[in-house]
Amino acid sequence: MTTTEFNTLQTVFDQIDALNKEHKSFVGTPDNSENIVRFVFRTKDIESKDE
Repeated sequence: MTTTEFNTLQTVFDQIDALNKEHKSFVGTPDNSENIVRFVFRTKDIESKDE
């Protein structure tokens, strides 16, 4: 992984982390409830350089 690729990955991770902290629910919840929102991403398969 190059430095540029790593920096891009870190930026994406930071943005996802910020969104995760903002989103408590997609439908709205009562103020006294505790909720968790998780994001699931589909990515392409990672191929080994040995293959």
